[in-house]
Amino acid sequence: MVRISSGLTFAACVLVVVGMCLAQDSGQPVIQESTLRMYLEYLVSPDLMGRKALEPESRTAAHYIGEKLLQSGLEPGVSRSKLYQWVPVETFEFYNDQTVLVDSVLGNVLHGEKDFWMFPRKRIASVSGGMCLCGYGIQAPEAGYDDYRNVQVSGKFVLAFMGEPETKDTTSFFGKGKSTRYAMIPVKAGIAERLGAVGLILTASPDRQDDRWQQALEQKREDWQPDIVQLVGDSEFPVLFLDPGDASAIVNRYAKLDLQQYRDQLNEDLKGAPIEMLDSGFRLNDAFSNVARDSLINVIAVLEGISKSKGEAIIVAAHYDHLGAKDGRIYYGADDNASGVSALLTLAKALGKKQSRLDRTIIFISFGGEEEGLLGSRYYVDHPVFPLDKTVAMLNMDCIGREGSDSYRNLGRAPETEKERNLLFTFYSADYPDLKELVLRMPNPGNLWLRPDPLTGSFDFGDHAPFLHRGVPVMFFFSGYTADYHTPEDTVDKIVFPKLAKITTLVNDMITVLASDSTQIKRAEGELPASSSPMH
Repeated sequence: MVRISSGLTFAACVLVVVGMCLAQDSGQPVIQESTLRMYLEYLVSPDLMGRKALEPESRTAAHYIGEKLLQSGLEPGVSRSKLYQWVPVETFEFYNDQTVLVDSVLGNVLHGEKDFWMFPRKRIASVSGGMCLCGYGIQAPEAGYDDYRNVQVSGKFVLAFMGEPETKDTTSFFGKGKSTRYAMIPVKAGIAERLGAVGLILTASPDRQDDRWQQALEQKREDWQPDIVQLVGDSEFPVLFLDPGDASAIVNRYAKLDLQQYRDQLNEDLKGAPIEMLDSGFRLNDAFSNVARDSLINVIAVLEGISKSKGEAIIVAAHYDHLGAKDGRIYYGADDNASGVSALLTLAKALGKKQSRLDRTIIFISFGGEEEGLLGSRYYVDHPVFPLDKTVAMLNMDCIGREGSDSYRNLGRAPETEKERNLLFTFYSADYPDLKELVLRMPNPGNLWLRPDPLTGSFDFGDHAPFLHRGVPVMFFFSGYTADYHTPEDTVDKIVFPKLAKITTLVNDMITVLASDSTQIKRAEGELPASSSPMH
């Protein structure tokens, strides 16, 4: 595991100030709105048809990004002559109305994309088995907590809550004021798969059946397309998200328990209480056709460091794919994620001029296949061009160009105050709180409202996630929720370029700090944890 030393703060701030002085060229700031606009307007042009993964227009976008990175003075990152990392995938079509979870005892049928959804959507073999109720699906020996104690889940489905035990006891392992790695969905999936379960079914607390569940389902239906892409050789272990009402009915029927009371008891006892639901039997059926092989592209370029620390790297990333076109309408993806790519290219142009000033190596990556299930980033962590144990940090930019809301519940409400309009989430690895301290002590360009929240299972869906699960410290920059997310209304005219420039400037200064020899990095003993999940 990597830990940034607690002694970096003062040195970091000094370095930022120096970096900002160096970032002036003839009196002009190195991050120019006009540069951001130039890149972004090309990426959202109608000719690129929404940059859907595997479509010719997506590859056109990838080649454009590669060309601009080379023009900025960077070198190909895959090898001395290779700029593109080819990601082998398989495509298939599935029949949504035939993806069902069947109660084999009573014959009740739950339908995919209606009562549950699968993430990431993948081709699976039909599986069957009984069901065990396993708390939060956690095994945390260091906390004396085990949701699987004294129960055999091999050959069965595991039903568990999302998140982790909630307690006000600050002396508890789960009461430190931040979620642990055990809240991550891939960690839960990895535990269940390792113990021989045939699938993991996650649900929310019944007392939280607010509009978030329906909003999420409606978004899934809006995004639904019959063609699916997954990595070649991907695990077939299914992870389902089940409506809390249906989960409550199952638990009441087979365990004779109230699901809410069961959760409350878990939170009080903090030791796990697995229950085998005797006489239960379920079958998950899937139907698909037209399986074929193809490849995605990750665009990778490198700015090599010049000191003894050049054997360590900072990754700067933004995915370039979006949703393409549906029903004759283009999903332009201006904020998601032409904004992040335009920032990445602008940073490359700015930092390319500092080749003699950066100690550590900077790796610029524009991932493909993010919208299909983080395919490019998941492939990269298994095939890195630079060792993960030498990767000091990964900075991911996704949706950084709008005046968004601080809550998914407030999608329809425009920010009202100057503070709200300048919102920027700066999510960081929960295990590395020094990253929070670092971002808060950075000079703040344009009074951004910085929200440094710890990254756990609740924000597990982004290209930073596979790195997070491998123990690489990450920061995720995100300017807030908007009602135009994953709709054709995500257009360039709604991008707030002054704000995008402020955010890009902040990331530029953070790179300068993290790339400096003066920022000392300490690595704890032991190897980076291998990914334990079929998802990432």
